[in-house]
Amino acid sequence: MDRICRHCGRVIPPARKPSEYAKREFCSRECSSTWHREDITHLLKKVKVNPGTGCHIWTGYTDQKGYGHCGHQGKVRVVHRVIWEYRNGPVPEGLQLDHLCAVKSCCNPEHLRAVTARENSLADTSNNMAARNFRRLVCPKCGGPYSQFPNGVRYCKPCRNKKMMETQRVRRANRKLGIPSNQAGCRKWSDEHRLLYDLPLSGV
Repeated sequence: MDRICRHCGRVIPPARKPSEYAKREFCSRECSSTWHREDITHLLKKVKVNPGTGCHIWTGYTDQKGYGHCGHQGKVRVVHRVIWEYRNGPVPEGLQLDHLCAVKSCCNPEHLRAVTARENSLADTSNNMAARNFRRLVCPKCGGPYSQFPNGVRYCKPCRNKKMMETQRVRRANRKLGIPSNQAGCRKWSDEHRLLYDLPLSGV
């Protein structure tokens, strides 16, 4: 019985061995490469749907961060990006794909959104240091609220004032002790500074 090519519909030419002919799905390498570039059916075979969360979990290879990788169009690519482009078209330039479900191996297009690099890094589902600090509303040292510079950088005003007062005390002590302001370590409290202000020594 003749086998039909999955891409062009033509009859697959005979092979040297019957067992080899039974495994063929394409009539030529051109049809095979074109079909794999345009179709993702071979990728969906490694996707398992979680009925509870709706996530499409990639069961193939995943990297150390948990993102799924696959071979597509002759390259190793990220699975969720391949499926997104197949359904929604190319990702807009300058944007990244963010997982709304926080499952990095999920490739469900409904759980993805195109965002900027900043939005992706500071998303509620991110657990990096920048996102954790961004979600903090009060200073972990004193519990005071954060203030903000005009450039957007946040800081704690009570802790900043305390540090500036400490620096000024050291500078005044340096002037009394005759220590140049450009000397290394002049902003740190030494035993000479503690004796000047009747403070206990560091080793006591």
